[in-house]
Amino acid sequence: MSTYRVAEPARPAVERATRYAVGRRLWPPADVDLEALTARHAAQLLRAIDAVCGTATPEDLPFEDYALLDELGAGLADWLCAHGAPAAGRPAA
Repeated sequence: MSTYRVAEPARPAVERATRYAVGRRLWPPADVDLEALTARHAAQLLRAIDAVCGTATPEDLPFEDYALLDELGAGLADWLCAHGAPAAGRPAA
């Protein structure tokens, strides 16, 4: 099974976004290995990123984090589609 590795520069932003999502109950906590995300965990992380980027204020989510998360989200979505997984939030056909 193929896995996705989250790049080092994005990891602090992912950790802050995850804490934000859990703290505001936007998304349940998920213990994921950022070195080797499975398709399931990648989809969960993508949904959490979408929830945070869609609701966080600039005070809670600095632009630099938003930009890193946006780029990571796009990469995760592309990777998921390339591996036959439905895009986050879309039912399987």
